[in-house]
Amino acid sequence: MNEAFEGRQADAAAAGGVSDAGAMQRTPEEEFLAAMLAGRDVSDLVDPEDARAAEEQRIAAMDDAQREAYFEHEALQTVFDDIRLRSRGGELTTPDYWESVDLVPEHMGAGAFTALVFDTIIDAQAKVRERREAAEAAVVEASGAEARQGADVPPPVDSDADVSGEPAVQPVASATPEAAAGGSDEAAGDRGFAAEDPEEAWELDDIAVLEGSSVYLYSTDEMSESFARWAFLAAENDDVATLVENARHESKVYPRPMKAKSLTNRPVYMTAERIAAAFEAVQESGLYPDVKTCSASNGDVYFYSTDYLSDAQAKALAEWESVERRANM
Repeated sequence: MNEAFEGRQADAAAAGGVSDAGAMQRTPEEEFLAAMLAGRDVSDLVDPEDARAAEEQRIAAMDDAQREAYFEHEALQTVFDDIRLRSRGGELTTPDYWESVDLVPEHMGAGAFTALVFDTIIDAQAKVRERREAAEAAVVEASGAEARQGADVPPPVDSDADVSGEPAVQPVASATPEAAAGGSDEAAGDRGFAAEDPEEAWELDDIAVLEGSSVYLYSTDEMSESFARWAFLAAENDDVATLVENARHESKVYPRPMKAKSLTNRPVYMTAERIAAAFEAVQESGLYPDVKTCSASNGDVYFYSTDYLSDAQAKALAEWESVERRANM
């Protein structure tokens, strides 16, 4: 009996004594069960089934407008999280993707939801700029006040100012998605759920857009601007622009010629035949006279821009990269 009891104790300890990293990976159901097995105080934990039931009841109690606002908000949150997740994996996101994976709320058309997404991003980023400008203005004003005080000069008097002695009312940026879309606080209250959390605000300053034959979104926190540009050109299926821009970028930034084989890598994935055809089109067009090619002695092909590298420099750097550097390793 003692051995069986000790075995159960060991099982409970294993269930409740995992590392913080393991706990972070548990589902709510697993967390609840682990707490029960470990004999921990579970008064602060909610049974996941009870939580789901309570949420369903809350949604059922909403009127139509509140329910629509709730599902819009949930869809927006999913879209923004998904943009960041896909960016982390090296993928751009287009609006038609949201419809393909069923992220559009049932009560909305795909076009209306896309408009809502972009309106929310534009408004949230405008609010960030407003806050930044207000903070900068406050610093300038404080510096001016200190300078006036140091010079023993009284501040200018605003003849239109309220001299009643009451503190001035400062505008407060609304934190609800409804007000972010241009609605009033009263309208937000009518919409329901969003007004319940006045501290919530969309933080979307990292969401960037590239426009071509379609519109592409990505997170600057998860994907570099240069990688996004390459992914954009690949998505636009513009092999000539991809070759030219990459050759110029490598020549200018590093500076070095661009190895042709690098275009076969992610996110471009061009074949050798497409690369050769793209450079032939570059030459025939006459629009890119600065973009040239050279080869190392082992046959590796490179592209470069004479705006940033001379022919001799490009040739020497190509030889170093493909032959000499490897020989000296």
